[in-house]
Amino acid sequence: MLNRFGLRFGLAILPLAQLVLVGTAALIGLVWGIVPALLWVMVASKMSDEVVRNALEYPSSIILFQPLPQHKRGIYQNTVEGIVKPLAGGLSGVVLLLYLQFEGLSVIPFTLLMLAVVGGWLMINLLAYRDYRAALVVALSHRWLGGGRLELGDAATVAILRHKLTSDQPAEVIYALHLLGDASLDGRTALFTDLLAHPAPTVRRAALENMLRHHDTAAWPALRRHLEREESQEVLPALLLALCALNDDDTDELDLVAPI
Repeated sequence: MLNRFGLRFGLAILPLAQLVLVGTAALIGLVWGIVPALLWVMVASKMSDEVVRNALEYPSSIILFQPLPQHKRGIYQNTVEGIVKPLAGGLSGVVLLLYLQFEGLSVIPFTLLMLAVVGGWLMINLLAYRDYRAALVVALSHRWLGGGRLELGDAATVAILRHKLTSDQPAEVIYALHLLGDASLDGRTALFTDLLAHPAPTVRRAALENMLRHHDTAAWPALRRHLEREESQEVLPALLLALCALNDDDTDELDLVAPI
């Protein structure tokens, strides 16, 4: 589901579900008081938390660390997992313990408190997604992602990378190309072949190298047409190599190479 609906969905679905369920519980409590329906709604809230947290929320939160420099990524992630989360759980327990000291209070005020907390949780996740997109642009510009694989389960992330392919900096284009090339994307062949029109020879050569690395035979017709236009001595060897290696029809490789 994360690959289909994107990172923002993965970050928002759990707090949204909790917002609906806890809000329903608060409404039931305010209108009808402590009734069995209130208990079942809270059970549904706990079940949805267990399922959605592991399936979507946790993987989405891990993706948020991707734009960080490699030497800081592990430190921040370990800090969140090993310090922040246990402290937050402990603080929640303290709040609950203090609440239980007031014997006259019912569960309804606590449900309203939970509703406010869940609303804040949703806002924080949406702000984190906004900052993730901004940080990803910076990371691509500085090439902080290193050799690691970038998770491209979010359409906005793919759009940012595709936009980088139009950069006037060849290094940025090549970096984004490698990240996109390693992903299973629809239209990857067009991604490679469109860059054959790039003015920088290094970018055109990088596109050819990606075609070879992924053995993209579907790109062969575009390579054949580009052979008539390519003049760079830096690119021609890679182009001829790609034409010969990706040839899947009856065309003789010597017929392609001999005129050059």
